[in-house]
Amino acid sequence: MDSGSSVRVVESCLVTPSDDTPREGLWLSALDLVLANRGHTPLVHFYSTAGAGSDVADDFFNVARLKESMARALVPFYPLAGRLCVDSGGRTEVTFLRCGGVVLGTAVHHAVVDGASTFQFLRTWASYCRDGESAAVEPPCHHRALLLARSPPVIHPETIPMFCNELIMHEQEPSSPAGTTTSSTVVTRILTVSRDQLHALKRLCGGASTFCAVAALVWRCVCVARPGLHPDSTTRINFPVDIRRRLTPPLQDRYFGNGVVNVFATAAVKDVVSQTLASVAGRVKAAADRVDDELLRSAVDYFEETAKQGVRRRAEDRGNLPETELRMNSCLEHFIPLINVSSDVASNKRPGKGRGKTRPYGLGYKLHTAQERLQPYYKPSDNE
Repeated sequence: MDSGSSVRVVESCLVTPSDDTPREGLWLSALDLVLANRGHTPLVHFYSTAGAGSDVADDFFNVARLKESMARALVPFYPLAGRLCVDSGGRTEVTFLRCGGVVLGTAVHHAVVDGASTFQFLRTWASYCRDGESAAVEPPCHHRALLLARSPPVIHPETIPMFCNELIMHEQEPSSPAGTTTSSTVVTRILTVSRDQLHALKRLCGGASTFCAVAALVWRCVCVARPGLHPDSTTRINFPVDIRRRLTPPLQDRYFGNGVVNVFATAAVKDVVSQTLASVAGRVKAAADRVDDELLRSAVDYFEETAKQGVRRRAEDRGNLPETELRMNSCLEHFIPLINVSSDVASNKRPGKGRGKTRPYGLGYKLHTAQERLQPYYKPSDNE
């Protein structure tokens, strides 16, 4: 933003549900509590009126309608109108730009919901905003007892290395196992991957999924690019896995809460660098494929037991990862073009979207747009 730009706060208000909602406390599952250390998940959505007529621009992002529709959406999604015992539940912010566009910012605490549930709420809000009383709304499932721990708990030996390795975040600049450091500047790069390039990459990876193929490529590039990594040192890639359909019986797609676990795939640096991409992608896939009902129930039991013992996980919302670590995330493609809150804006106008926070060293997000886009966050080498 240049020195002549400014933001003027026009209004600040609290939107409450438009109808009565349950007043009792909502139990948080072990999967909710284990993600509480992530803090708020900020998202920023950009909307443009480019190509729209003046009649559309005049009613574009009508603030009164946004408030009214949010109040309606908060009735079935009432946990977002509540409060955590240690923090507030979420924030929403709308900024109107001089060019006529709009920026919609949201921040929801990870202890309340995961990404899939967040976008379930945003879809409902958008439907009420577009269609009013005629909106077709699918109510969320608040039955979090579906993720109750077992009594007695059954914790398998492989549960801890699979799910319970914490990412150690460092406030100082990251260092390699050899103790070397580079510039402390963290740089964001958005790398566009064309459809043809993606198909070619997936063929190299033996027909792996898009996420596994891209994760394998990034994992290899990271191991090659980071100075000082010993070939025999262990490197890990960490990524979330949606468990809704991996449980028996499966959770409903409408389950509103945290239905994800974070898993780790490990390998020697030399193997990630020298083996085929198909082999590296296979390591990522194998880590995800091991997530079945019994292992997930074991993880829930473990998380519940550690919560009873008062064990608190370190905050993961700040700091940097060691150079041996990589976290990858995928913003699923069917979540991107859905927040069309104006009944008059063409449905094929996709908004831009991004995470509204400073990215630590060592994190990458795989985004879907009209073309595949890869968004890694890294520090440049001295000769770049």
